[in-house]
Amino acid sequence: MTIDDGVIASITGGLRECGRGHNFVVARNEHVIVILLWSAITDDVNHAWRTVTQRSYDDEGYPPFGFVHATNGQSVGTLQGKMRSAAFMRASSQRMKRIALVADVVGSFVVKSVMRVAGASNVELVTPSSAPAILDEMKRGVDPFV
Repeated sequence: MTIDDGVIASITGGLRECGRGHNFVVARNEHVIVILLWSAITDDVNHAWRTVTQRSYDDEGYPPFGFVHATNGQSVGTLQGKMRSAAFMRASSQRMKRIALVADVVGSFVVKSVMRVAGASNVELVTPSSAPAILDEMKRGVDPFV
């Protein structure tokens, strides 16, 4: 599966692109960092988006909000790779006010449970239908969950 530039722009519009690679885009402003993932999410793809995101944190600091949209992706990486990404998300969440994770119904309970067990209590699962309004609030620096 591929994703066209129109879909990318509909999610990252108004944000500065930090990096783009095979199956991912990372974009941000001073309020939110957006990680958009699609198609086969391999260990290499996971490593690449984490590297771009960390460079953004190092260069510009952590914004208060994070937004991860991966409903068009299929996680095909190793368990170790998935655990590294979960650890990265947990570490990021400790320095941010809130992270929204766009998830479909099938994976929601598992994803939420894993993030809670990992100690990331400020990670909120959102449905694809509610995601645009939530992201719009975050882009403006407003916490949509309070």
